[in-house]
Amino acid sequence: MKKGLIVIVVLLILALGFVGLRLTGNVVDGVDISRGLVAHYVFGIDEGLSDSSGNGRDVVKVYGPIHREQYGGVGYEFDGVNDYLDLGDGEAFALRDAFTLSAWVQTDEDDPRRVLYRGRGNSIEQMNYQLLVGPGEASVGFGTGLVLRTVEGTFDEDGGGHYVAGTFSSSGQELALYVDGALIGSSRIGEVPALENDARALIGTGDSLWSDGVQPILSFGGTVDDVRMYDRALLPEEVAVVHGTTLAEVEAKKVLKAAVEEVAEEVVEDPEEEFEVEEVSQAPSEVSSEGRGLRADPLVWFLLGVVVAVLIAVVWKRKRVI
Repeated sequence: MKKGLIVIVVLLILALGFVGLRLTGNVVDGVDISRGLVAHYVFGIDEGLSDSSGNGRDVVKVYGPIHREQYGGVGYEFDGVNDYLDLGDGEAFALRDAFTLSAWVQTDEDDPRRVLYRGRGNSIEQMNYQLLVGPGEASVGFGTGLVLRTVEGTFDEDGGGHYVAGTFSSSGQELALYVDGALIGSSRIGEVPALENDARALIGTGDSLWSDGVQPILSFGGTVDDVRMYDRALLPEEVAVVHGTTLAEVEAKKVLKAAVEEVAEEVVEDPEEEFEVEEVSQAPSEVSSEGRGLRADPLVWFLLGVVVAVLIAVVWKRKRVI
């Protein structure tokens, strides 16, 4: 009986630990989004400028942006002139062979501006990568020393925030661009030479200087939150999880949008004909992004499991005494 109780207690602790991992977004529906994570900036009240990936790559300099709570979360608001966050020139940010750049963005600009950038002199000769976002459009790309390789895409702009991600794989020789988990552009780019430089990684602007220091250029105006950088190209299902949804939900939204557009076209062609449109209710996703919501730490769930296990042991012991 005693051995059986011990087994139950151990299983309970492991189960709650697994639940904790799933709820924190590291493992969601079997998708591990922690592998290859170089840095993650939640920008929460408690996290501030720290790197939530555990790699210790905290923001090294803040120049202007305001840390404030808005749009359902806490992020940094950039002025579109010269605000930026400096991540430093660490080798980990080079991301030569593959990368994923992801951020929650709400733009106030009229054209695409740099949300993430690493390079020197605003030159394609020294640009490791850049992620640009504007109202209803975005792009991701990098310089090869000869030409700017980039992929662009458009999306429905509703005035709110969107998750935008760009991925690159030298082995797959492909650039891809996602918004809110949906693929909006991709391009085969062929073989790419690796760039070598010690440029600084920046959030919110580019750099037009060849020397040390930062001279902002094409600066972003708006709010940025939940910034993630990977040293690999995330798969579509992984991007969906990072963006707080699932691939199945993304595909369902595409089908719904196509159906609505088809009905709209038919109405335009024959406005006098009556159409019955079935109301479709979309249940909110059960998956939420770690950066835009309150999430429990796996350690909390583990300790909770220990507490519950101890309580069970105490109750069992009392019953034995009685």
